[in-house]
Amino acid sequence: MKAFITIEGEGAEKTIVEWGDTAQTPDSKGNPMGTFNSASFAVNSPFFVAKNITFKNTTPVPLPGAVGKQAVALRVSADNAAFFGCKMLGAQDTLYDHLGRHYYKDCYIEGSVDFIFGNALSLYEVSILT
Repeated sequence: MKAFITIEGEGAEKTIVEWGDTAQTPDSKGNPMGTFNSASFAVNSPFFVAKNITFKNTTPVPLPGAVGKQAVALRVSADNAAFFGCKMLGAQDTLYDHLGRHYYKDCYIEGSVDFIFGNALSLYEVSILT
């Protein structure tokens, strides 16, 4: 796996990566893909850096009690990933802070149900969580 990948946008308002899968979206075999695979963008590269980008899952906010509506905007499954001036937008399970050590500086993270979850060890510095 390639390490030390950096992506930089022209501003979180201008550079948007978006998709609309949910945990119940069928995969190539017709099975539900699950929360892990519903991410609009997934990071598996160690020492990954993102700057000035929005990661968005376009699935609408689920009704109370809905099943299978988890819709991850960003999944981070690599060690030493860092995000600067980024936005993560979604409803349920917006940021899957899966594994590794991560740093979020001046980021905006928005969701409604369990919008940040996972087993990573992360630092959120001057970030806005709503």
